[in-house]
Amino acid sequence: MTGVQTAIALAAVQGFPPAIQDLVTSLDKELDRVQEQHALPSDMGQWADILTIRLQCHFDMFTNATPYAITRSYSMLRELYPGDADLTTLLRHEVDMAKQRSSDLDGLWLQFKMLYDGYLLHLEKADREVMLKAYPELERLCEDVTTRAAALVSSNKGWARCFDLVLTEGGHQGFTQTIDKRRAWTTEAFPGAIARLVEELHLLRRERARLSQETSAKWDSTLTQWFVRSGDRLPVAEFCTALVWYMDALKQLTNSGEKQKDLLGKIDGLMRFAKFSTTTLNLPGQAHIPVRELRQAFEQFDQQWTQARRVTELCLPLMDALKRHVATIEATRGKV
Repeated sequence: MTGVQTAIALAAVQGFPPAIQDLVTSLDKELDRVQEQHALPSDMGQWADILTIRLQCHFDMFTNATPYAITRSYSMLRELYPGDADLTTLLRHEVDMAKQRSSDLDGLWLQFKMLYDGYLLHLEKADREVMLKAYPELERLCEDVTTRAAALVSSNKGWARCFDLVLTEGGHQGFTQTIDKRRAWTTEAFPGAIARLVEELHLLRRERARLSQETSAKWDSTLTQWFVRSGDRLPVAEFCTALVWYMDALKQLTNSGEKQKDLLGKIDGLMRFAKFSTTTLNLPGQAHIPVRELRQAFEQFDQQWTQARRVTELCLPLMDALKRHVATIEATRGKV
């Protein structure tokens, strides 16, 4: 007798409907996560408009507040630190001076330490007592200056890009160009791009829902037809047709999943750039700087300037003291 036993045929295809439903559910959950992540309604038809309006609102607030904060910081620092050169050049001069003074102090301290270690016992008692008393405090103060100078140089280097943007005319021209480009992207490119991507996602979801319904109907129909059939065998062609239908449905869902992954990746890229566009600023071709750092430019500049002056001021009396002690020890060394 030819044909496929009904029990075997049912066993062969019965795993397809739940597998198809599981895959549909899994792919739909990916969209649910996107909905949750971006606080969107269940109706996907509203997604693009909501995301576009949010971006435009955030961008308007960004463009109104950020340039003002930058120009205000610049003008106030100009009042505090006037000069012919730009602010970054003035600060760099102060930092370089502090760095050089600290380096000179380090060299003088090493010279003093070598002489101290080698000739302390050869000093007159009074000079030796002075040296013994002065050494710990000199060591502490010199180390403090070195630490301050290193922190200053590191901080200045870390804030260099921010200062270039906030405190120079070229920086102001550069970030204005960046804002103009972002405005064009926000108002012209983003709305169309997000609408197309969301519509494609919506279409995929509708197609999956249709396929899910057809799968349920197909299984109900198959189960009914095969059970009411007389005999315990099915024609091979009928069995193969059913098997191919379910395999084709799985293939469609697999393709849908791959396309959805690609679309979600593009949406993620759009949303990340949208966030950059309203929370960072940069000069053309340079890395993004968070707005919160731009708002701290005034405070950072003021602190670095003050610290640079402080390092320079601390070095002068220490160097004078070390020079006196070096002269005392060298005078003794000349007699040994």
